[in-house]
Amino acid sequence: MSHELKTPLNGVIGMTELLKATELNRDQYEYVEIIKESTTNLMAIINNVLDLPKLLQVKLALQKPIIYSSILLPISTTCISIPHTKKELD
Repeated sequence: MSHELKTPLNGVIGMTELLKATELNRDQYEYVEIIKESTTNLMAIINNVLDLPKLLQVKLALQKPIIYSSILLPISTTCISIPHTKKELD
């Protein structure tokens, strides 16, 4: 089942990297960065979900996750503000 989830996401990640290598204005570059961060985070979540059966079989040791709030907060704020900016809402 993992390839059904990972293959399309890897395609998005790869295309994002190709898009990032093109000539973009500042806003477009920021949007591409948000896509890259979001897809990377989604891949980590998918990997964790796919590892869940192994965890239930006690084959993996649980690790304390590291949360980088200095990175996550600005990305989250930007993701939330983009739809509001398009609709001209405050």
